[in-house]
Amino acid sequence: MEFSTEAIKMMAEIMVKEIEWVGIGKGGIRKGENGMSEFLRTVGAEALGSYLERADEQAEESRLLL
Repeated sequence: MEFSTEAIKMMAEIMVKEIEWVGIGKGGIRKGENGMSEFLRTVGAEALGSYLERADEQAEESRLLL
């Protein structure tokens, strides 16, 4: 898969700011890494849910047009 380098950098910066805000990094590298992994899983689940909702809406709109 190819992803936008710009999008990756923007999302990484958001992630760093969130981890700093929550204070996870203060617990050492392992706690920071675990916190980032948890953050990514949470964001991924939210993104997947939004993606599936949009796909359902688009499929419903297509059915209505037929």
